[in-house]
Amino acid sequence: MTLAVLPFENFSGDSDREYLADGLAEETIASVGQIDPEHVSVIGRTSIMAYKRTTKSLAEIGRELSAHYLLEVRFGPKEVGCA
Repeated sequence: MTLAVLPFENFSGDSDREYLADGLAEETIASVGQIDPEHVSVIGRTSIMAYKRTTKSLAEIGRELSAHYLLEVRFGPKEVGCA
């Protein structure tokens, strides 16, 4: 199984939180990659960062990365959401 952790989207309006979004995505990639490396492959940060602020659909991204699953996270000033 292949998983892609997409770049976290910062909807807080605070550009300083971009570092937080990028850091959280990188940590999530590293953590998920350690869960079951024999059965779960996680696409690397360099590959997924090409999709930061993309207008492509999740289906297109999944096909391009050959990923079975995508993890998408958005956060704003008071909320965090996952899809």
